[in-house]
Amino acid sequence: MTPPESCSIRKSPLLWIEKTFKLTPQPLKKGVSPDEPVIFYRPSHFEPFAKGKHLTWQQWLFFRAVEWGIAGKAPRKISVASGHGTGKSSELALFVLWFLFCHKDAQLSATAPTAQQMFDILWKEVSLWHQRMPAWMKDIFEVQGAYVRVKEREKTWFARAATARKENPEALAGVHGENVALVGDEASGIHEAIFETSQGALTSKNIFFILISNPTRLSGFFFNTHHKLKHSWQTLQFDSEESPIVDPSFVQGIIDTYGKDSSAYLIRVKGRFPTLCSS
Repeated sequence: MTPPESCSIRKSPLLWIEKTFKLTPQPLKKGVSPDEPVIFYRPSHFEPFAKGKHLTWQQWLFFRAVEWGIAGKAPRKISVASGHGTGKSSELALFVLWFLFCHKDAQLSATAPTAQQMFDILWKEVSLWHQRMPAWMKDIFEVQGAYVRVKEREKTWFARAATARKENPEALAGVHGENVALVGDEASGIHEAIFETSQGALTSKNIFFILISNPTRLSGFFFNTHHKLKHSWQTLQFDSEESPIVDPSFVQGIIDTYGKDSSAYLIRVKGRFPTLCSS
């Protein structure tokens, strides 16, 4: 396989997703610009969502952030604080497969705090999207265990999954080359030692560093990407109540159980960091 080094799909994961899976972004309403700052957009700016036809507007914002990073309009470091059910595992899985397909000898390292989060959620999602690819494209990859490899150059062209444990701080390390990406799912729970060790992989200006998580902690690296390190990251915040794919009964269940003034509501629904005054 020889990926298109400078073609349009290398510059646009949204175009690659459309060509590969026939999914387009949830449409903007007439007269709404697609080039506003991330904080501008609300559900009212979009036409109705169609399952199986559209990426949600929040997923569009994530991939637009990737495209802005490629274009040099914004950092290639992207940190997403999200409530439950907004499609964050799907967008990470699509990012993994796009990155591998479009970048020669790409090396991607992905991690999460537990094996269940890593393999039963994110890596399972990668496998599901791989199975949905056209047959000729699906055959390019080998999905096995903790790896997704490009068969043509399996030793130098791969995505790797590892659990982020303090005893294994190399979870995001050990990948090198011109096309490198680091991905952290449920990043709020990843131990600081993993992020410290990962710094050795951040030597190229072309590297992507993607973190997505429920914002569960008021300290740590993920928290800092939305606060004191925010100047060097693109930061997004996804509210479950604003997602077209989250069942309202989930939101109401959290409200009924914990209340709107609770940390659970802020974290699991609003995608916001808890406050000292919340319960």
